[in-house]
Amino acid sequence: MKAGIQAILHKINADADDLVRERHDRVKTDIEAEIGKENALYLEEFDKRREMLERRQSLERARILERLERRLRRDVLSYQYSLINEIFDVTVSKLRDVPAEDYVKMLKAQVKGLEGEFVLYLGEHSAGKLDKRTIDEAVAAEEGLVVVFSPETVANKSGFVFMDDRVEYNCIFEDLLDKMKGEQLAGVFKEVFQS
Repeated sequence: MKAGIQAILHKINADADDLVRERHDRVKTDIEAEIGKENALYLEEFDKRREMLERRQSLERARILERLERRLRRDVLSYQYSLINEIFDVTVSKLRDVPAEDYVKMLKAQVKGLEGEFVLYLGEHSAGKLDKRTIDEAVAAEEGLVVVFSPETVANKSGFVFMDDRVEYNCIFEDLLDKMKGEQLAGVFKEVFQS
C-alpha cells in the first residue's frame, strides 16, 4: 500500500511536473510571441522615425544648398557688378585722354549726313581738344549743315553734344558708356536671376 501510494504520488508529481513544464513552455511561447510583436512594432516605429528624420535632413540639406546657391549668385553678381564698374571707370579715364586728332575723326563721323543748324557743346574735359576753327573745318564738307560752337561746356563730362530745337545727338562718353554699362548689368542680373 505504501508502495502504491508512493507510485500514485510519484505519478501525481510527474504529472504536475509535466503540467508545470507544459504551462511554462506555453507561457514562455506566449511571452516570446508578445516580445516579438513589441519588437516588430518598435522596429516599425523606429523605421518610421528614421524615414521622417531622413526626409527632414533631406529638406534641410536642400534648404542649405539653396541658401548657399543664392549667396553664391549674390557674390557672383557683386563681383561682376564691381568688375563692370571698374572697366567702365577705366574706359572713361582713357577716353578723357583721347588725342585731339581722334576727337576730330569722331566729330566728322557724327556730322556725316546731318542737315540743319546745330549747336555743339563740348564736355568740360574735351574743351581743350576742339576749337571753333577745327570744328568749322570738320563740318565744311557737309552741305546744308551749320554747326554753331557754344562756349558753354557740359560739366564734368567728355565728348560732345549736337542740339537743335528737336534733336539731340549725344556723344558724351560717360553717357554712352553708362548706357552700355546698364545693358551689361541688365544682362548680368538676367543671367543670375534666371538660373
